[in-house]
Amino acid sequence: MTDNFKNRMSQFASSAGIHYEGRYSGHSAAWRWPEGASERMHVAFFPLEECMAPHLKAGFLHWQEALAIDAYFIKHGGVPRLNAGGGLIQLR
Repeated sequence: MTDNFKNRMSQFASSAGIHYEGRYSGHSAAWRWPEGASERMHVAFFPLEECMAPHLKAGFLHWQEALAIDAYFIKHGGVPRLNAGGGLIQLR
């Protein structure tokens, strides 16, 4: 789902103020991201089968995201700060 990934990353960058001056609408979680910060950013890639129907790809992607969040929760005792509710994320 490379096309969707590029779109979501662009939305995140716009809302987080990474590639532009100021923040723009596009990705709700990015509004908690420190404006313009990218030095500690990490991106995960999940391979999907190309032969799957679009609706199955979308469902499989959400399932893999849930597994990744669950694995993070088990290892760290909480959800990733970006996905957690609350105020501005503090990068350390």
